[in-house]
Amino acid sequence: METIDPAKSIDEVHRRATAALDTFQFPNCPLASADECWSCFTRFFRHAENTMLRARGSFAGDAKMDFSRVCSALTEEYGENGLRVATRMALYGIEGGIRAVLRAIAVRLAKRFSDNEIRNRIEFLWGSLSVDEKFETVREYLASDYSNLLPEDLKEGRAPEIYANLPRYLEKHPEIIRRLRRAVRQ
Repeated sequence: METIDPAKSIDEVHRRATAALDTFQFPNCPLASADECWSCFTRFFRHAENTMLRARGSFAGDAKMDFSRVCSALTEEYGENGLRVATRMALYGIEGGIRAVLRAIAVRLAKRFSDNEIRNRIEFLWGSLSVDEKFETVREYLASDYSNLLPEDLKEGRAPEIYANLPRYLEKHPEIIRRLRRAVRQ
């Protein structure tokens, strides 16, 4: 559980996303055109990705591919017309303007990175265990305080759903713990 603790798997990536926002060279506002917005979105995406991956120097990927990934992040954030919404926000300075759009891109990218990191850590650990060790891991999890995070119906009887799919439930674990910690702090 320690390897997927939110402080290691989520919070660190979000700190790097904030660092990307803090170190990005923002364009002079107001932006003049949609093309200028899209170029800014793509430059920021590259910068954020390099910052979150802790890449030395600047890696310049394929602009069309990066723009496609930007569009995907904006669609996740703002819905079907995400690019149009984000462009209007940036051009007209509404609802937080360009900074809000870039923050949304950074948050989406950070979520994607932290989800991948959590999934990879779990798959690596789970794949390295023998069948007996997997059963023992499930038993230990069900006996721990963390089992309180699971719905009661999953723990009924011999908990076959948990035995069959513990990695899937562990993927959700860091975000649940993160939310609980936030609630306790408030």
